[in-house]
Amino acid sequence: MEPNATSNGAFNLRDYQSECLAAIKTRYLAGIRRQLTCLPTGSGKTVIFAEFPRYFRMKKQMLVLAHRAELLDQARDKIRRANPDLRVEVEQAGRSAGPDSHVVVASVPTLGRKASKRLNRLDPDRFFLIVVAPTILGDCEVLLGRRGREIVLVRGQDIEETILQAETHVRENLPECVALVTRDTRWRYDPATKKQINVLRAKKLDVPKGLTKGQAGHLISMVS
Repeated sequence: MEPNATSNGAFNLRDYQSECLAAIKTRYLAGIRRQLTCLPTGSGKTVIFAEFPRYFRMKKQMLVLAHRAELLDQARDKIRRANPDLRVEVEQAGRSAGPDSHVVVASVPTLGRKASKRLNRLDPDRFFLIVVAPTILGDCEVLLGRRGREIVLVRGQDIEETILQAETHVRENLPECVALVTRDTRWRYDPATKKQINVLRAKKLDVPKGLTKGQAGHLISMVS
């Protein structure tokens, strides 16, 4: 595999970023395979997961899932900078990641689109780590799995409890923090509107039963 062309060099991590990596590794060694990492806006979450291949000495591939082209490109560039010897490619629209890519940065709308065959090219056994962009985690967890012979994106429900635990920890231990988004606003739990459903279907996305206004609004923001 040819290395990425880069001249920027690796990142100089801040203390809290190094501590975050160490905490993730400690919990991984303790057997915790699904982890939720919470950091403030602008604190360098992308920089942290860009260090994963080198920090964890990965022998398999890493999959990064995001929903906007600019986030895909940002993740690709930072991962390349931190790992100049690895091949990092994007799977989105007209761009396809090769089977020999060390890191695949993929678009959830592209992989999850109804009747999309691109997901079947991603073998779950090839990946050591799956990183889900923070904006996707608001309503569901995205995993790579199998359904018979098909490769599928699986949306799990247990991430909701993890998020609630994290929010409870912040409220109880960091009273100086201010909530910028209220997740329990009543309207978010009302049924999705007909207009929202039509927008999602126009994007060729499956509309699950019981979809709420909040979930539909989040999905629309992901594909707009």
